[in-house]
Amino acid sequence: MSKEPGWHHPMSLEILAQYAQSLMTLDGRPVEQVVMGTAAELGEFCEAVASEDGHLARRRELKEPSSMEAVDIIVSGIALYVLRSGRPVDLAFNVEAKFRKWHDKVEQALNQRQAPAEPHA
Repeated sequence: MSKEPGWHHPMSLEILAQYAQSLMTLDGRPVEQVVMGTAAELGEFCEAVASEDGHLARRRELKEPSSMEAVDIIVSGIALYVLRSGRPVDLAFNVEAKFRKWHDKVEQALNQRQAPAEPHA
């Protein structure tokens, strides 16, 4: 596979989504297979976390650390996004919107924890 322009520099989310879109077109797998692949990546992430955190009976030799398994999940997510008609140009905006939603939930939870307890009658 030839190197894409900008390969040695971090790509924007839009460029990554365009790249995923072109790879998925070449790959030709149906969305169901990509979903199953994503589930497998999540399983590999969970196994890596369990091994790294000492939750397995014996530590396994990992192909990749959990942080890189998480990247596999992100890549799979971008592939699913474009397969389900997500527009590459909108990806960064959509990711930001999801982060804002998450931020609002965290902020709301923190505010609820800091509120004084109601006196019981």
